[in-house]
Amino acid sequence: MRSPAAGSRVPPGQYVTDHWPVLHYGPVPRVDLAAWRFRVFGAVEEEQVWDYEAFRALGRTEVRCDVHCVTRWTRLDNRFAGASALKNCHLKWFSGFSGFSISINPSAPTPV
Repeated sequence: MRSPAAGSRVPPGQYVTDHWPVLHYGPVPRVDLAAWRFRVFGAVEEEQVWDYEAFRALGRTEVRCDVHCVTRWTRLDNRFAGASALKNCHLKWFSGFSGFSISINPSAPTPV
């Protein structure tokens, strides 16, 4: 059901939720931050690698957005914060932990 406050922000067939559903499969992995690395490699001019402290030193960017899931739920006005891949790495494709990957539209509006 579409909330009146959501207006046109909720796609047809979606329902609004205030809660995050389970967004992973299996147990949540434990990460050893002393061994953790963020590596940018592949189709880049220069490979870059950060340890956890260096990555945190990149600074924080906050993004507010709506999330629409293919399983038909929508969560409005989410706030995410962290290092901006677009600002710090100029990434167009990201592949990470447990095979997660995402393509990034560098021409989309971003808070950089």
